[in-house]
Amino acid sequence: MLTRDERGLRTADRDRDGTTTKDKFTAFLHPEEYDHMKAVVIQETVEDGDGKITLDEYIGDMFTPENGESEPDWVLMEKKHFTEFRDTNKVH
Repeated sequence: MLTRDERGLRTADRDRDGTTTKDKFTAFLHPEEYDHMKAVVIQETVEDGDGKITLDEYIGDMFTPENGESEPDWVLMEKKHFTEFRDTNKVH
């Protein structure tokens, strides 16, 4: 986990000044919302070593239900998009 956090913080610190600003911290917390953080999101998603992104890995980066929480409509739509369009080799 420490290596993962360090990688995210280094990437969020685009000006390499070693400081943490609100913008940098937000990019660290929500890397999926920042173009310069995409490589970190991809790296973390495929770190399990199989080189594939499963439906659970894909959705898990965006939504993790807590205490029996039901999935919002946007999650159901993302699942549909993943299985129909994004999973080009259909190995989910």
